[in-house]
Amino acid sequence: MMNVVFTGGGVDAHGERIVRDRLRHAASLAGFHTEDRVSSQTHYLVASRTDTIKAKRASAMGVKVLDYPHFITLLRDEGITV
Repeated sequence: MMNVVFTGGGVDAHGERIVRDRLRHAASLAGFHTEDRVSSQTHYLVASRTDTIKAKRASAMGVKVLDYPHFITLLRDEGITV
């Protein structure tokens, strides 16, 4: 199981706001475990901005940092709609 952390306000590729609970639910349907903070067990940090200290620290730990539209695309590739 892959672990994911969400941070910042989520928006899709069209700039529409995404409710984090919907995103967490969609991630769990795709087999992700959601966490509240980044750790060595985290696979993805989904962030509204990838230039923040949190995102840079996660990247330095080897965590893949994605923006919300890219993560939504990843979910859609798994057949999950948000």
